[in-house]
Amino acid sequence: MASCLEAIGARCRIVLIRGHAYPELYCGNKEDFELIKQAIVHLFNHPPVREISYHEMKGEYWINLDYSAMNPGGPYLNDQVYALIETD
Repeated sequence: MASCLEAIGARCRIVLIRGHAYPELYCGNKEDFELIKQAIVHLFNHPPVREISYHEMKGEYWINLDYSAMNPGGPYLNDQVYALIETD
């Protein structure tokens, strides 16, 4: 998934947790994140999205793209991160 998104210009990273790895999509700053969040809520409304899972580090926002979630920004399987691998 990260490779496909990077092919169209997105910035991604791989998050390693115990027994699993998943991609996260860089959303930009808080203002950019809010726009993406509203798009997700609008586009993935069956069932309605009530919360977006994300990580914020130094003003940069990243959303969960784990295949186990029902939508982009779905809940994390485990929030204990062992490593972040930048794919750029």
